[in-house]
Amino acid sequence: MTGFLLLEDGTSFPGRSVGADGIALGEAVFTTAMSGYQEVVTDPSFAEQLVCFTAPMIGNYGVSPARCESDRPHARAVLMRQAGGEAWTDWLAEQGIVALDELDTRALVLHLRERGAMRAAAVAGECARGDVLKRVRAQPPMAGRNLVAGVSTQESWAAGTGGPRIAVLDYGCKRSIVARLLAAASLDRRRRRARRWP
Repeated sequence: MTGFLLLEDGTSFPGRSVGADGIALGEAVFTTAMSGYQEVVTDPSFAEQLVCFTAPMIGNYGVSPARCESDRPHARAVLMRQAGGEAWTDWLAEQGIVALDELDTRALVLHLRERGAMRAAAVAGECARGDVLKRVRAQPPMAGRNLVAGVSTQESWAAGTGGPRIAVLDYGCKRSIVARLLAAASLDRRRRRARRWP
C-alpha cells in the first residue's frame, strides 16, 4: 500500500505503508540511533511524535517484550528507509502504528535540520493532500504543550527488594532507568557485604 509523509510547510515525501492503516498526526523528528528501534517507539519521550530513523535498515533483529521501555508505544508513526523484517512490521501493525518505508530519510532529515521539527502527518493509503495539510496545520504546536499527564504513572509502584531505597518520580520514566537503578543497588549491596568480610 502506498503512503506519504506531509509536513506543515507542504513538503511531501512518498513512501510505502508497512504498519497500520490510517493517518498519524504529530511532530516530525528524527533519531540517529543505530539500534534500539523498539525502545525508541515505546519511549515516553517520543510521545506524539512521528519518528524518522536515520539508520538504513530498521527491524532486522525482530521484537521482544523485554525491549519495551514502557507498557505501550508512544511514537505515533515510524519513518524508515527500509523495514528489515516481518516481525517488526507485524508488531507495528498490531500496535496500531502507522509506519512508512522506502522514504527518502536523508532528504527528510536534512529538511528537518534546516527548518526544525514541525507538525506533520504520516498517511498509510490514499488521501487528498489538501485535506491532510489542513489537519496538520490545525494541530497545536508542540512548544509549551503539557504532555507529562499522558506519560506519567497514576499509582505508585515498587521494584526490587532490600538495599538502599530510591524514589523515582515517574513522569515518563523508561524501564531501562529503573533496571539500571536496581543493578546499581545490587552492586552496592555486594560491595557492602564484601567490606564486612575479614
